[in-house]
Amino acid sequence: MFGYIAAVWHPDSADPAHPALQTLAHTDPRWSLTLSARGLLLYTAPDRYSRDTSVLLSRRRGVILGTVFATTESEQSLTLPVHQLPEKIAEDILLSHGRALTTTHWGSYVAILTDPANATVTVFRGPMARLPCFYIQLNPIHLFFSRMQDLVSLRMTRLAVNYAAIRAQATGGDYITAETGIESVSSVLPGEAVHIAASGVRRESYWSPRQFAKRTQDIPFTQAVQRIKSGTRTSIRAWASLHQRMLVSLSGGFDSSVVLSHLRRSPGQHEVVGVNFFDGASADERHFARSMGVHTQTEVIERRWNPRVDFHRFLSCALTAAPPLSFVAFDFEPACLEIAQERQATAIFSGEIGDDIFGRTVGPELISDCIWRYGWGPKLLAATADYAQFKRLSVWEALAQGRRYHRFRAHEPYWSVARYLMTFHKKAIGGLGTTRSLIHEEALNDYQRNLDRFIHPWFQEMHAVPPGWFQLVRDLIVGSSTWWHSPFAGERDAMFVHPLFSQPLVEAYFQIPARLHIAGGHSGAVARQAFADHLSPEVLKRGRGKGTPDAWLVQAIQRNREFLREFLLDGVLVRERILDRGKVEATLSGRAGGAMTSVCDLIAQLYIEGWLRRWTEVSLQAAA
Repeated sequence: MFGYIAAVWHPDSADPAHPALQTLAHTDPRWSLTLSARGLLLYTAPDRYSRDTSVLLSRRRGVILGTVFATTESEQSLTLPVHQLPEKIAEDILLSHGRALTTTHWGSYVAILTDPANATVTVFRGPMARLPCFYIQLNPIHLFFSRMQDLVSLRMTRLAVNYAAIRAQATGGDYITAETGIESVSSVLPGEAVHIAASGVRRESYWSPRQFAKRTQDIPFTQAVQRIKSGTRTSIRAWASLHQRMLVSLSGGFDSSVVLSHLRRSPGQHEVVGVNFFDGASADERHFARSMGVHTQTEVIERRWNPRVDFHRFLSCALTAAPPLSFVAFDFEPACLEIAQERQATAIFSGEIGDDIFGRTVGPELISDCIWRYGWGPKLLAATADYAQFKRLSVWEALAQGRRYHRFRAHEPYWSVARYLMTFHKKAIGGLGTTRSLIHEEALNDYQRNLDRFIHPWFQEMHAVPPGWFQLVRDLIVGSSTWWHSPFAGERDAMFVHPLFSQPLVEAYFQIPARLHIAGGHSGAVARQAFADHLSPEVLKRGRGKGTPDAWLVQAIQRNREFLREFLLDGVLVRERILDRGKVEATLSGRAGGAMTSVCDLIAQLYIEGWLRRWTEVSLQAAA
């Protein structure tokens, strides 16, 4: 991943000239001084496959780090990254302190801009940036950086675990905000700017779903089809332009099949290979993946989930700013990276967040969305009939679900995943209910007392946003926060690319009323129409079922039971009374099967425990 370290201070104050930064480029050949200006010292270290660059602005008053595409009407121009900006556009970006970027450009970027006239430095992270931006204040400087390991290597400060954030994550509730798992280190959120001036530090949102809700309007189905088609084509072709050889994680589902088809149709001499993971039980979708291989004339590699996967891998999780959120990465990532190395591929593409961006995740919020948009009338009744047909309910049952959701939303001060689960799924925070969750009662109570602390800004303003957007917004929050690093990939490995996570496609989704996605009683109706010719008949017509690696996960836990007992029972989470020792011991003493949610809960805790142990090692080394 593209590395950068930016030391920022008030432009009118003296240059702090910190020794650790002065010697950075001399002690490590990866780093080079990219920009030195009033109040700013920037070093960068691109990795092997990032393809990210530095775009300097006029008179070296700022820089855009990462990958940037121009927003124009010509789709062809969107397929190539920007390496230089016209003077007029650069000036607009500087004068607006970066706000103009939200309409002139898109991609995965962080802009660092100086304003000598007003003695201000602004750091702005793009709305859909997978490039992270962390921040720590070390008087008199403010340090912005992309990789936690680089902060550790500088040895400029002692770092401690933020246990309040860890408790919130372990419970499975809301926890993704500007806070990270490390005390004093925060994240600049997507679409957010941080201004540093004589008056202090000020955070400001440049981009959020709320601004699009203000201009939401009805459009016909055919126009919705065109917008989702155009946004998808633009996004995938743009990211494909950065790579010649690519792998596609091809589950055989709708989303990854759409990505594969668009990659095969992208301009240029691309080499694309599909990779399908399967087991002999519920996760065998090779039939669908093979059909897409035939349909697109693409080679598909079939890889069985490793039945002997060793959970000792959790001891080598990446040193990230927060524990990773994943369930199968401990086998998926090493296997994909191995294949990528064999095929000399520089990127591994996925259909991440496709269920939401293509409107195929359908719940009672759709009915609430219609009430919000249209009130009680013919459009609400038509959408309710379609929803009832899809869910196999009576119209009255469907309407009752929507009304209940609408009342719930109206009485909540903000939208919370935790409260939603407790209200609609009868679950305690932690995923299962207090009798089966691994969470200690003390940790659960502590999280509930601090719930409002862990509400993302986008969810604090959701009363002004259509309810049909909630699930996508949630996935955008999670995606932008958990792609900071791959838990098992190194800096020299092929990069993981999620092309559906892009500003043009998200903004296209925001223009489509939720009711259109369920037209005719079929979820994802707009996307199905848009990509009918991109998909094999088998994928296009497949039912609601989706293969999952549930059985493989259960078997993997059974095989690694002895390691898990030592790893968790003698671990940090139990010692800090975040996990309940008795509940963990009971879970590991018998069969780990039962409800699948218990298996997922267990896997989630393994990532957190592995992460905590890595940071414990760092703390001990710093103290030595």
